[in-house]
This record gives sequence, C-alpha cells and structure tokens, in this order.
Amino acid sequence: MEQVQHNLQTLSTAQLTHAAWQFAYAALWQEEHFSAKEIQRVQQQIAGFFSCDVDPKAAFTTVCERVILANRLLATETSRYLPHPSTWFNTGFRAGFPATAQQHEQWLHLRKSNPDYNQGINTLANYYWLYSNRPSNKVFTACRKKLLQLKEYGLLQLFYYSVIYSQMLHPKH
Repeated sequence: MEQVQHNLQTLSTAQLTHAAWQFAYAALWQEEHFSAKEIQRVQQQIAGFFSCDVDPKAAFTTVCERVILANRLLATETSRYLPHPSTWFNTGFRAGFPATAQQHEQWLHLRKSNPDYNQGINTLANYYWLYSNRPSNKVFTACRKKLLQLKEYGLLQLFYYSVIYSQMLHPKH
C-alpha cells in the first residue's frame, strides 16, 4: 500500500464527509433513493464525527470499518431492520452507527492479538481512503489485487460499488 500513498492531500471535512457517505450508501443502502434533505442531514451527522477527531485518516477509516462491520452483521442477521441513514447515523439512535463502536473495539482488540483477523476490513478502509484522496487506476488495481489475494470477494464488490457511486454522485473533487 505504501507504493500508492505518495503525494496525498488530505481532503476537506466536506469532501471526507461526502466520501464517507458514498461508502455507507454503497454498503448499506445501495439501491435506495433518498431526498436531498435526507442526504444533507446524514452528511451533517457524519461531519460531526469527523469534527471530533484530529486525525482525518483515522476518523475516515474508522467510519468505513464500522460501516463494513454493520454490512456484515446485516448480511448474517437478515431479520435486522436498517432505518433511513439520518436515523442510523443519529448519535441518539443506539441501534445504529453508535452501536458499531463496541463491535469495532472488539474487532480492534482481536486484530491486536491476530493481525490477520478480518484483514480485508482494514484493507478496504485504507484503500478507500487512498482512492477518495486521489482516484486512480493504480489505487483501484492495488485494492483489487489485495482483496482478491485475501479472498474477500464481498469486500471487493463493496469497493466496486463505492467507486461507481463516487463517479456517479461526485465525479470531480
């Protein structure tokens, strides 16, 4: 991954927020349609998360990792209901994004003792950070290669959706 990290410029909070929303949309609501007002509300909530952290990359990858963990939970527990994004990201909605904090902490703890544990989650979050900062074939190909190597086909599909939505919803930085 170091080979594709050179010359990165950190995105503004608005750009990070937009990229994080695109990722969450691709992972959790990919075929849903939301009003501009709903999207604005959820982006304000995501921006609030970024304003609490001094390290933009750490905040961004944490959001992505937590969204991936939620995606996996929804895939295995099909009886779970996913509300609108502004409800799910609301800090007062305990069953939404705030609930992923504990799951994320457990995942981080397991990764400390076994760095290979669910390595694809961290890989995708980091490569999406890179892609969001500097979209390129080089980053795209490196992520694809690594996720294929890890046999993380579902995460690869999520990366594809995220890239597609980044082009459709926000074609230029």
